[in-house]
Amino acid sequence: MSTTSNLPYHLAPKDLSTENKPSSQFSQKTILDLLNAKCSTSLQYLKQVHAVALRTGHFQDHYVSGNLVKCYANPHFSNLDFALEVFDNVPKPNVFVFNIVIKGCLENNEPCKAIWCYYKMMVANARPNKFTYPTLFKACGAAEAAEEGGKCMLMWLNKG
Repeated sequence: MSTTSNLPYHLAPKDLSTENKPSSQFSQKTILDLLNAKCSTSLQYLKQVHAVALRTGHFQDHYVSGNLVKCYANPHFSNLDFALEVFDNVPKPNVFVFNIVIKGCLENNEPCKAIWCYYKMMVANARPNKFTYPTLFKACGAAEAAEEGGKCMLMWLNKG
């Protein structure tokens, strides 16, 4: 059985409790710092930070929700399906959030899901950017989806 003293971070799970702390103490920066510094090795900790983000309203911030999706999509956790569920709950995801989920799918050896997320991005009218296409081309190559890759290449060439 693991104790909090064995965890790779200095805050015990009880330290994230919002019962004794006003939500104003959890700024966007605090949530992002917790995600970036603490959530790459502990799924339990990630879920706690996720709960805090939801409880304090920071999940509505695309930068916070995108980073949550990125953490859940970490191949270390083998939790891509949950990352996609979290993504599906992001209100009106922007290109930043879509790029994260596309990259997460590719990093989890799910190139067809990455392509599917790109099509979802198009339907949502989230405009791809210079970070979208390289990952998408890799996904098309990995999925042996030459036709989709060709369509994406034409869109990229015609975007300007």
